[in-house]
Amino acid sequence: MIDWLSCQKRRGKRKAARDAKLREELAVKARAFDSDVKQPLEDFTELTINGVRQRILVDRITITDASPFAK
Repeated sequence: MIDWLSCQKRRGKRKAARDAKLREELAVKARAFDSDVKQPLEDFTELTINGVRQRILVDRITITDASPFAK
């Protein structure tokens, strides 16, 4: 009976330690994700494409061919 109780106590301690470690790892990942999501406004530019105004990341803009504007 005493062995069973001490075994239960050890399992509870291990589970609590594991849960605390997992919570800390999740908190680190959440902080990293939050910092990736929050970007300064300078990283974006507004373009008008086919009459639709869009906000686009500067890193994602690639100009493959430029042609003169037709009037």
